[in-house]
Amino acid sequence: MRVLIEASEAYRNVTGIGKFSRSLIAALGTHLDPIFSPTDYIQRHHDHRPRTPLSRVLHWSQHVWLTQAQVVWTAARTRPNLVHSLSFFAPALVRIPQTITLFDLAYFDLPHATDRYWGAYARRMMPLFAQRATAIFTTSDVMRRQISDRFAIPTARVHVVYGGVDARFRTTVDGDAQVLRHLRRRYMLPEHYLLYVGAWGAHKNLDILLESARLLNMPLVITGRPFSALETSLPDRARKWGVDAHFIGYVDDHELPQIYHGAIAVVLPSRYEGFGMPVIEAMACGVPIVIADIPVLREIAGDAAPAFSPDDPIALATILRQIATDPLIRAEWRARGLARAAQFTWEGAAERIVTVWRTLV
Repeated sequence: MRVLIEASEAYRNVTGIGKFSRSLIAALGTHLDPIFSPTDYIQRHHDHRPRTPLSRVLHWSQHVWLTQAQVVWTAARTRPNLVHSLSFFAPALVRIPQTITLFDLAYFDLPHATDRYWGAYARRMMPLFAQRATAIFTTSDVMRRQISDRFAIPTARVHVVYGGVDARFRTTVDGDAQVLRHLRRRYMLPEHYLLYVGAWGAHKNLDILLESARLLNMPLVITGRPFSALETSLPDRARKWGVDAHFIGYVDDHELPQIYHGAIAVVLPSRYEGFGMPVIEAMACGVPIVIADIPVLREIAGDAAPAFSPDDPIALATILRQIATDPLIRAEWRARGLARAAQFTWEGAAERIVTVWRTLV
């Protein structure tokens, strides 16, 4: 079976979608020898900058080239049995079986949170790609049902493939404490802190997290970088509200486990998610994770994470205070999280996808 993978998201995206794509590709390598488009994706580097009118045009033109024209050219040259797109966009002119990964429906569900023109393009093209795809993969059963409803596609054509946990996300071992001390100096981290890992979009609901940290008078560490004007103002809002917030930028995947290890708890306050990689990463590191009470995060976390209403900073602060002050509660969530995280493996994700591919080819 010769599979061509459109892999542009594996290097153009530094958030959860990019991490999912890179880890899945690595796991698929134990089952088959895929062809990639672009063939040198692993050597490529994408410069992530705040969007300007010029950068939007360049971003869109690069996207069309990578997800459409280059895939057609590579498929004609390599003659695969199947093409899989790791982005939301499948090649329209490829005439062999195609599968596609739809991580979420944010372009439809959060139209005001996406770029105006990019969102219009996505909302026009994604239904066409979804209808043409022989099979669709998504990352939660919640999204599976929503995709089926949105595009009028039988649920049998939509397959759930959960993300996994990379081996580096594990409880502390010898040497981790020394690495954490180094990272504390490098990033100027406080001794104890709450942690948020992810993007800064409005749907991530970070103002609720700032308000809870203020109520607790507890340091907060936030990774990532802004892209929109609203996101750029996040540090200013933190200062205005008197929150001891530390914005440390993007953290390399090899350093991120130690950043988790230093946290009292990890918080994912999102109003909208397709999966939520920090949930299982924090659990695998033995750190309590607190989630917003939304269907996708409840599906992924199971009974291994306390949940709060995403509109209630006081409820979040109450949960975090319990975790910070009660060792027994902290130990209970740690044990539950470790057991839950063990159920998510990249090997399992790869096996699920390859099984579906074999039925199609």
